[in-house]
Amino acid sequence: TGEDLELELRLFDKKGDAKWHLGRAIAIRDEDNVITSWVSSVTEIQKLKEEEERKEGFLKLVSHELKTPVTSIKGYVQLLLSLLEREQEREKDNIPIKPYLNRIETQVERLIRLISEMLDLARIEQNEMELRKERFDLNKHVEDIVEDITYTNKEVEIDLNHLCECEVVADKDRIGQVIINFITNALKYSPEGNKVDVTVYQDGDEKVSVSVKDYGIGIEKKEIKKIFNRFYRVSSKSEGTYSGFGIGLYLSNEIIQRHNGKIFVDSELGEGSEFTFTIPLNLN
Repeated sequence: TGEDLELELRLFDKKGDAKWHLGRAIAIRDEDNVITSWVSSVTEIQKLKEEEERKEGFLKLVSHELKTPVTSIKGYVQLLLSLLEREQEREKDNIPIKPYLNRIETQVERLIRLISEMLDLARIEQNEMELRKERFDLNKHVEDIVEDITYTNKEVEIDLNHLCECEVVADKDRIGQVIINFITNALKYSPEGNKVDVTVYQDGDEKVSVSVKDYGIGIEKKEIKKIFNRFYRVSSKSEGTYSGFGIGLYLSNEIIQRHNGKIFVDSELGEGSEFTFTIPLNLN
């Protein structure tokens, strides 16, 4: 037909793996409008296709993850309303309102965290994430976070160890976000036991570290380098049982890098994982 051609196709590389490519061709015509030749190009777009697939999966996760707490909140509210209607002539103290309100609060906090992750992702992509640095007691901050998580998760056992006492100059909320992400991940990927070790220690004279160790499913070596990618989730037979967008570690890594720090991971499949971040003391 002589029309321009553009199509996506898979071509085999020398290893025999099929890779997505974008093929384009444009006809070259002479003054009589007769096609004399074609200019064509074929470009590998495998990484772009993989990114598209991750984004599609991410959108499905968003709808699922946001729907779950909202549905739960609606259910508990309806339950409380029905209990109040039935028991309106009795003493209100007999109605089990407090435990259901606590569950609603937990789901609301989860929803807020998910939405915050979405907003942070947008800020990073637009290079708009700003740090609000202040001087604070890191040990007290970690202690408060552990206390809050333990309060809302009565069944967990978090062992907190202070090997140093440190003040830092950093974004308190962002550092807290990383610690919360590490601990909640540790609990999430420890289905057989809820024991987590959290340690604060000084790394030389100019750095301080916080590590979170679990005794859960662990991570394969080949997965470790990928877990900080956007939308990436560790693949396993039970992957469907774990909630999350796959952006928590990506955001954590961005936050620590913006503090001129680093994140380290030590993990063995089936034996648990230890996530550690190190940041400068910045006390001058």
